[in-house]
Amino acid sequence: MSTEQERPVQESGVVVVPASPADLTEAAALLAAAFEHEPQVGALLQHRAPLRRRAEHLYRALLGAGPLRRGTVDAARDRSDGRLLGVALWVEPRRGGTLLESARAAAGLVRGLPDHLRAFRGVDPRHPLGVLGAFERARPRVPHWYLEAVGVAPAGQGRGVGGALLRHRLALADAAGEPAYLESSSPRTGALYRRLGFVPLGPVRAFADGSGPVGMWRPVTPP
Repeated sequence: MSTEQERPVQESGVVVVPASPADLTEAAALLAAAFEHEPQVGALLQHRAPLRRRAEHLYRALLGAGPLRRGTVDAARDRSDGRLLGVALWVEPRRGGTLLESARAAAGLVRGLPDHLRAFRGVDPRHPLGVLGAFERARPRVPHWYLEAVGVAPAGQGRGVGGALLRHRLALADAAGEPAYLESSSPRTGALYRRLGFVPLGPVRAFADGSGPVGMWRPVTPP
């Protein structure tokens, strides 16, 4: 993205800017706290304690594997004091398996491996591989932006932080003529995503009991 495209977006006392590698620890801790009681995160980690610490390692692995370096993690901060209020982790559209993409993916796996091992210590490896495989198969095949996680800190609740984060990246996607995809884990988040132009595709049957989030697709919206 160009510097002009990545200019800060301000809304209701909140400024949305690209996160940097220096934000890794704070961003991972925020996402882990936001998803500590999310049933699907617990199921992915087989409810192994300490769950929040495991989730923090998981998000450290995901954030540090490449998105922070590539500028696809957005941070919402309080405009008055700079506090981190929310984080949105996006994965950019895949363009078809170029050598550069393969090299980046391999480097990201190496960087994230220690945290992945800490997150899944004692977990049957077949379980996360099966869950993540189900999520991967549910994603549309055409290139798209993928929202891997979005979380809001308690200090940001009720301030429109989640919506501000999503509108920031979706505006960039619209300007580039690119669609977006995400999974909604609750009716409340699903309602927000519908207001932003996402439509349900159907449930993602990712767990042994048949449960899973709802995949949602947002076609290109003219800016």
